[in-house]
Amino acid sequence: MTTEEDILDLIRDLPEEINDSGTTTEMKFLTVGGVLWACYDEIKRLRAENERLKNGKGIKAKAVRRVSKTVRES
Repeated sequence: MTTEEDILDLIRDLPEEINDSGTTTEMKFLTVGGVLWACYDEIKRLRAENERLKNGKGIKAKAVRRVSKTVRES
């Protein structure tokens, strides 16, 4: 896996990687671990970007605050 790959592509391809009979248990573990680590990095980046936008000013910041409030209420 490379850092350039989109996280959704990694998740989509995960079952194919795991269900391959030629893949060792250790490689399956490393593959799943790599995808989880990529998810962690993506979530961390998105939370930071969301916080930056929420604390900003302007139309984008207002939209982010509105969406965040709607998500919390649902």
